[in-house]
Formats: sequence, C-alpha cells, structure tokens
Amino acid sequence: MNKALNKLETKKRDQIINSALKEFAENGFMKASTNIIVKNADISKGTLFNYFGSKIKLFNFLEEFVISTVYNSIIDNIDWTIEDFFERVKQVTNI
Repeated sequence: MNKALNKLETKKRDQIINSALKEFAENGFMKASTNIIVKNADISKGTLFNYFGSKIKLFNFLEEFVISTVYNSIIDNIDWTIEDFFERVKQVTNI
C-alpha cells in the first residue's frame, strides 16, 4: 500500500479508497472525476495528488488494492483440507 496513505487513520484512508472506487466503477477511467473523488472523500485535490501523483496512479493503486483484498479473502477463508478441485472452485466462488 502507498506508504503515505498507510499513515492515515483507517477511517480517512477508507473514505479516499471508497470514494475513488465508487467514481471509477460508476464512470470508468476516462469519465471519472478527481473533483468528485476529493469532494466525496472530504479532502483537497492537492492531498489526493500528494498520495497518488496522478489519476492513472490512483487507478493502478485501486486495481492492486482490489486484487489483493480479494486474494487475501480467498486465502484466509478457503478450507485447505478439501482436495477435490471442483469443491475448491465452489469454495472460491462462495467466498
């Protein structure tokens, strides 16, 4: 995770991440507005760019964040004693 962002209190960090995820999900990369992201996260635009540098770096951070979150959820919740491939696939789908 971004070192500067990691130093923030959890609530503020989550506000930034959730605001950005929502904006990109609703509008895609090209139409997503950093103005809306900062407004919904209750931060300044300078603060956002201090943490990420650019819109594309923010998007790339979110991509890695989501992949890591999903991956860790699967790893933490899968029953490793089940050896059947299809049962494992079912587990992953349910997680």
